[in-house]
Amino acid sequence: GLGDTGEENLISNQQSTINKQVKNRFFCLILPNSMTYNPDRLSRIEAIVESNSRTIQAMLEQSVTDRLQHEERMRVAEERMARLEEVAARLTNVEEGMARWLTAIDDTQPTILRLLNGIERKVDLLLESDRE
Repeated sequence: GLGDTGEENLISNQQSTINKQVKNRFFCLILPNSMTYNPDRLSRIEAIVESNSRTIQAMLEQSVTDRLQHEERMRVAEERMARLEEVAARLTNVEEGMARWLTAIDDTQPTILRLLNGIERKVDLLLESDRE
C-alpha cells in the first residue's frame, strides 16, 4: 500500500513537472524570451485585450457618429450656399434694373428739360400778356 502511494505521488509530481515544462516551452514559443507562462498574467492580458476591443469598438462607433454629423453639417452648409447664390442672383437682377432705370432717367433728362423750358416760356408769355 504505502509503496504504491509513494510511486503514485512520484508519478503525479513528474507528470505535473512535465506539464509545466510543456506549457512553459509552448508559451516560450509564443511569448518573448523574458516571459514565462503565468496564468495570472494571461488573465490580465485577456482583460487588456477585451478592454482594447471595447475601446476600439467605441472609437469606431464614434467615428461613424462623427462622419454622420459631418455629412449633416455639409448638407446644411450646401443648402445655405445655394440660398446665398439665389440671393446674389436676385441682387444682381436688382442692380441691373437700377442701372437700366438710371440710364433711362439720363436718356429722358434732356427731353424733360426741353419740356420744362417750353412751359417756362409759355408761363413768361402769359405773365407778360397779363401785365399789358
